Amino acid sequence: MYTVRYNPANGTYTLDAGSVHGVSTGSQFTVYKDQESFLRSSSWGTLFVSKVLASTAVLRGSEETQYLDPANPSLAVLSAGGAGQALAIIATYDPTQLPPAFLDTIRLLEKTNVISLVDGLTNAELEMQLEDGHIVFNILLPKVNACGLNRVYHVIQPTDSAETVRGTLSAGSRFFWHLRRGHYHPFVDSVKVEFLEITASENEFDDAGYPIVIPSEENLLRNGAIDLYVSSDEENLKRYGIRLTNNSKWDLFPAAFYFNHSDWSIGAFCMSPSSIFTHNEHGLGSK
Repeated sequence: MYTVRYNPANGTYTLDAGSVHGVSTGSQFTVYKDQESFLRSSSWGTLFVSKVLASTAVLRGSEETQYLDPANPSLAVLSAGGAGQALAIIATYDPTQLPPAFLDTIRLLEKTNVISLVDGLTNAELEMQLEDGHIVFNILLPKVNACGLNRVYHVIQPTDSAETVRGTLSAGSRFFWHLRRGHYHPFVDSVKVEFLEITASENEFDDAGYPIVIPSEENLLRNGAIDLYVSSDEENLKRYGIRLTNNSKWDLFPAAFYFNHSDWSIGAFCMSPSSIFTHNEHGLGSK
């Protein structure tokens, strides 16, 4: 749910969300006057995203959309994603073995660009099949399969409610949309990422009294992957840190995201503004 404002000068609308929030061209937002009207499901109409900027987006309304009050921002709720956001799925189940309500939900998710049913395995990101009375999801991305993960742990029942099916596939759609988004800024090639084993100094401490972190020389990040052996022996536990070296001309604010293929969750850790990643500076671990 985002704030949207009407621009009477050109008849467009400005959404307080952009590419960093996952908004894409062609997405549809349902507009509500305020929180109370949203709870009553009394909308003012639908807006369509025509241009996406970093943190804002430009929208246009349909003929049925009521003009908003320029002096008072309204609420916009995503009702359909752009075509590029649809999760590519190949369905290998027999439709005659599934309840009509489930198939109706799948058709609705196609219509709203949550999923896109494709014919070939090479064009699909997931395979959806019926197995032992459950709908299971097989992962078809080679870079994920190479890590030994071929199936999502979560399953759904064909008799689950439309809300449950929609919630599961919507989570998958958002997950893969963010996962496949590219990087277009020129600073990408100017940032060096290292994953290093670290130890704590026994006789050197920082101003706060914490041991100085000593990184190893070997970068464990090779060809975009990190291969670790995890020991259950507490005496042999190892610590690791990430070192970023900024060789660009821009000051950056690092943020780390963790994509968990087992449950389609995205975890994020953002550093505080005081940890600005300035030109030619680098941090390790929690810095």
